[in-house]
Amino acid sequence: MVRKAGEPVRRGRRSPLTIGRGGGRGALLAVVAVLVLSPAFEATAIALTAGGDGAAATAAAKRRTCVVVKVAAGGTTTTAYYVRVYGYRTVKGRRVIVRKRVKLTFKATTCAKRCIATRANTGGGWTNRFVTRTRTVLARKGRRLVKARKKVKVPVLVSTTECLSGIKPQTSSSNTAVGVPVTIDILPGSYATLNFGEFQRKANITGRLTGFHEGIIKPLEDIDIVLTQGSLSLEPTAIIIDTECGGQVGAAIRNGPTDVRLDETRQSTTTLFANQNVTAVAYVVIRATLQLRDGDDGCDKPYIQTGWTETKARFFVKGRTNATDGLKKLNVTSDEQLLDGFDACLWPGAAEAPCTNPQFAVPFPFYVSTNLLTKVVLGRPTTTPVG
Repeated sequence: MVRKAGEPVRRGRRSPLTIGRGGGRGALLAVVAVLVLSPAFEATAIALTAGGDGAAATAAAKRRTCVVVKVAAGGTTTTAYYVRVYGYRTVKGRRVIVRKRVKLTFKATTCAKRCIATRANTGGGWTNRFVTRTRTVLARKGRRLVKARKKVKVPVLVSTTECLSGIKPQTSSSNTAVGVPVTIDILPGSYATLNFGEFQRKANITGRLTGFHEGIIKPLEDIDIVLTQGSLSLEPTAIIIDTECGGQVGAAIRNGPTDVRLDETRQSTTTLFANQNVTAVAYVVIRATLQLRDGDDGCDKPYIQTGWTETKARFFVKGRTNATDGLKKLNVTSDEQLLDGFDACLWPGAAEAPCTNPQFAVPFPFYVSTNLLTKVVLGRPTTTPVG
């Protein structure tokens, strides 16, 4: 190609992925969202269906600075979704149409109205409000992307305080909510760290706790939960390790069946705050047993089971929910604390019975901390007739 006099020299290659119709620099010209998966917002339709003016699309995107949020249990969550978009890519010198999966966080034109309006459900809870609008999008036609009219689902945006519109404290005209049952499952990957000073051990934890929230759960308000039942179990873990059995590493002392149950004389609670923080105060009774190797010649023999000892403790647990996992996978932890009243039974006995020889229940203090992965399930409200 012959360059005209005075024309600037053009160097470089075109970007391998050009989103747009002409493939020019900085132009966002040919993007379309395939809105077939989850509710798509008006912000998506505008941001992803820009016409021929890339500068106008960029300006519109800059005006949308407030992230759209929606009501969720324990507060609000951002409206991030995965969508499919069309674009051009240069492959072996030819421009072809491709589709790409991208994650978008939807934004509103004004911060005053950035929350999706809600509608109360009969029996409690809420539903997000959407309307259908027709928008100009870019659709594939042969080897080109052309403009087309498409119906998309967009939310009704209101102020954050109006997100509770229509939600009533009663579940129906003849019933009132007594409470909401709550179940907390301890997921795989949960563990307690036992710190004995010179060494530490990690014990896996399993179990389930149950409780209730008084009344009905209201969006954007704290959820207070009273824990009433349940227990956790520590899996067998080597405590004292040696090489007395033919040079092989083995456990001289390990924990036997060990349960951590709620203290029925104290009230344990947890709170899911509207700002996504989570705290809990758990009063527990630790019922622990040990399994001892039967002397130096007991390497090939069954362990000797001991009776149990009980120790009361209080754990303060904290964590924070996130928009990705919510309450389905909530990580909570407790700081290290001293169990100075812990006694270890070194006398043979049944795991279901207390230590039969108190003289062999020796003090064995240690530090413990926890790291729990939990799944919190909020059930349907329990109702009772009024009057």
